Amino acid sequence: MIGIRDKATVLDELGDKVLEALAASVTGARRDFLRYQGTLPEFAAQASSRGSANWIHDRLWHHVRALLDLERLRSDDPRSQEL
Repeated sequence: MIGIRDKATVLDELGDKVLEALAASVTGARRDFLRYQGTLPEFAAQASSRGSANWIHDRLWHHVRALLDLERLRSDDPRSQEL
């Protein structure tokens, strides 16, 4: 189990690249959701809060993977063949 750590230590260990990618991913997911609402307003209005949260999560994760090149890292990992 990971012990409780100081917030500043965790942020330092993550580094600027990860923190900047996370911030950019939030911005990207927000932009995607606004586009979704503008393009399909009736669908967005009918969506449950759970459905909207799932949609936002998927878009956030899409941006994180793209910005941090996680697909490349995963495909290079021999353990990924086990999945």
